[in-house]
Amino acid sequence: MIFSSRTSAPAPDSVIYVNAENPEQTICKPELEILVKKIASGLRKAANVKDDDVVLITAVLNFSSGTTGNPKACMITHRNLVANSEQTLHLDHMAKMRQSDPDLTTTQDVHCAYVPFYHAIVLMLVKSHLLSSYDVSSIKTLLCGAAPLQPELSAQLETIFSAGKAHTRQGWGMSEATMAVTLFAPDEFDPSHKSVGYIVPNVQIKIINDDGREMGYDEEGEALIQGPNIFKGYYKNPTATKEAWTEDGWLKTGDIVTFQSNGLLTIVDRKKELIKVKGFQVAPSELEGHLLQHQGVKDCAVIRVDRDGQEHPQAHIVRTGEDVTTQSILAFMDKRLSTHKRLTGGIIFTDAIPKSPSGKVLRRMLKDPQKTRNSHL
Repeated sequence: MIFSSRTSAPAPDSVIYVNAENPEQTICKPELEILVKKIASGLRKAANVKDDDVVLITAVLNFSSGTTGNPKACMITHRNLVANSEQTLHLDHMAKMRQSDPDLTTTQDVHCAYVPFYHAIVLMLVKSHLLSSYDVSSIKTLLCGAAPLQPELSAQLETIFSAGKAHTRQGWGMSEATMAVTLFAPDEFDPSHKSVGYIVPNVQIKIINDDGREMGYDEEGEALIQGPNIFKGYYKNPTATKEAWTEDGWLKTGDIVTFQSNGLLTIVDRKKELIKVKGFQVAPSELEGHLLQHQGVKDCAVIRVDRDGQEHPQAHIVRTGEDVTTQSILAFMDKRLSTHKRLTGGIIFTDAIPKSPSGKVLRRMLKDPQKTRNSHL
């Protein structure tokens, strides 16, 4: 089954048309004429291309986060940038059409700052009492990205800021998709705090299992995507570029997801990081979400370890104090989870959890102490 967005975004009405052959014919707003003429002239001189090919020229290099390997440079074209901008703007247009709410427009509002949220910042705010000393009731929108935010943390963040007056929203995207693949419109949210929004306009998603069979509603599988915002390929890396797509032209995301009949998408975890325990797939992010509910856990990450050929979840934990014990954490988790999700790989206390600049947990940097000891024997 192929899942599509609810609507298609129309052609943008604010496009600047650049005539690479004759910069004098460039059509744009008067205040941008000089700049655009220079750009058009530069494009014409830099490469011998036709007008239709200008949009396919690489505009920027987006670097992947490198959570499961080295970061790669993604070639994002001018077409990709315009497409993803229109996809996200269309959600604003939809919201404004549904209701005439002045709060949905930003032109008449005065904002003191825009705060970009990602998992590490949310965790810090939820675990501290910093915000209790300030009035943050003016907050209208809470957006979080970069890494999955567990429902419990999302709900806590909502309560801390506005006691339910502003809703927490998550989005899902990737460097290879310019930015966004799923989002919420300004007037939308998920009361369950589990999903990452609706598919943006003009994008299609196909979900497949390990055997390549297409999955239906509420069935887990890897998300494959197509759309005008999908990148050109990896810069100077033809091997990785070839491996990124399926033979029939779908981009592999590496994310395990589910799609609901109401159009909402939920992220399970990265495909490479799932732990197979007794025939069940265990998502590290789910266990991390439960661990963070323990008052003695300041930060954490769960990895896969091997014991006699069997996979087990192992937790690396930054605790709030030395009085927090392994047994107290195990007892806490055993009450919340089924048997196959228990931390049978053990608990390792550490000083810090390695993360990327955007806040994603770098699980590949965490090592199993037992495996390290055995390698030195």
